[in-house]
Amino acid sequence: MTDSNQIMTPSASYPSANPSANPRAVRAMERILTQAAIARGYAVLPIGGGPEAPANAGWILRFTRTNPDASLTIRHAHGFCLDLNPAATHMLAHDKSGTADALHAANLPAVPHRVYLHPRLGPYVPRSGNWPEMLAFAESHNFDIVAKDNTGTGGYGVRRVRCARDLERAAYDLFQRTHAIALSPYLEITNEVRFIILNNTIELAYAKERLSVLGDGVSTVLELLATSLGVTGRDRVARLLSEADHETLPTLATVPAKGASALLNWKHNLGQGAIARTIVDPLRETPALAQLAVNSALAINLVFGSVDVVVTDSGPKVLEINAGVMMEALANDSAEGNAIATRIYSKALDCMFAPQI
Repeated sequence: MTDSNQIMTPSASYPSANPSANPRAVRAMERILTQAAIARGYAVLPIGGGPEAPANAGWILRFTRTNPDASLTIRHAHGFCLDLNPAATHMLAHDKSGTADALHAANLPAVPHRVYLHPRLGPYVPRSGNWPEMLAFAESHNFDIVAKDNTGTGGYGVRRVRCARDLERAAYDLFQRTHAIALSPYLEITNEVRFIILNNTIELAYAKERLSVLGDGVSTVLELLATSLGVTGRDRVARLLSEADHETLPTLATVPAKGASALLNWKHNLGQGAIARTIVDPLRETPALAQLAVNSALAINLVFGSVDVVVTDSGPKVLEINAGVMMEALANDSAEGNAIATRIYSKALDCMFAPQI
């Protein structure tokens, strides 16, 4: 855990949660990177978890290459983050508010995020406290906003807020586990696309399609789910319900009209039931979104990471940028997905060991 004494800037860019919390995801990436490294003649050592941990435990991989002069080149992967991005870029990409500010400074459209720091951070918090400014922000957006961990991932702990009571509860819950909360306006998002970028090139793009059911005019959403989804679908529902909030749960009791499609979640996270639809040629199929993603990566000097672009009534905007690249769902779902993830991680590994200029 990050200690509050380590915080040096008001933006509060903390590392994301320990990736070992999702062992299946880490294992998929660890497997692919290990195989790719061994094929290139690199030694791989899993580390982390302390001296008492098993030999193959830990969420850190240490790669070692022996050079012709017998010297060693050492690189690391920490969770989903590879040893490629500059330190400031890495921290910026983990800071939703900081990312939005950096993109706005570069005249690129991004969903605004306002950061509020835990009161224990003393001099970085206004003497009046966070509450007056948080209320003012919510009121300026007609009390329809989203509260989230400023450095969180996967949509966990993200809550839609529609009144002062919701805001107070969200802030209380979030400050139990993080030093910084981000508030953003709620937007009606018609599409969300993730672009995985390496050295200013889009290596993969996919739209995140939310879980939905087709109504019959009689059954509730929950009943439709129970009868229409197979094993894979049940897994998606389990992911959805594990993080369901007051916006999602009431939907399960509704009865959609016959032929009407009912969305189960307002969030587009793959870890909460959405599925990925690959975009084969993003520069042709979604040119405006693809160019915005590349320009945004350039704006913060991102070498390897992902850019999430959302489509709203006012046009495309960057929702967030991630320095860690997660492709576990892709790798685990099919042989084709595993091949795509292997290709991208292998290229990233080659970049890590490329000669430094």
